[in-house]
Amino acid sequence: MDRKAVQEIAQFLKMTSSDVECQFCRRVSWRISLLERPNGDCIFFTPAGCHIYPVRPAQCKSFPFWEQPLKSRTDWEDLKTRCAGLGEGRLYTREEIEAIRDGKARATRQVAGESERT
Repeated sequence: MDRKAVQEIAQFLKMTSSDVECQFCRRVSWRISLLERPNGDCIFFTPAGCHIYPVRPAQCKSFPFWEQPLKSRTDWEDLKTRCAGLGEGRLYTREEIEAIRDGKARATRQVAGESERT
């Protein structure tokens, strides 16, 4: 995620950006990534849902269309056992899934029901 996403999370949590980075993020090469729990869940994911949902970064908006869950039917079904909302709602076309997965910002926002930012 980018610094703007860190800033939005910080504002939402009423923290400084550097505190958010220190407590909830890690560096992956040149990118900033949210920490994960030992089971792979995001640090902000709780049984009640995402703690930062209104300001979740693009990587989260593209879930569950990440590489691993899309590798096989078995991987998808395994994820469904851990994610109550998976398999609910409308079906997406291959093109929509690929656009979301590939980080096409416009497609991600449209699917998430958000308006374009200028």
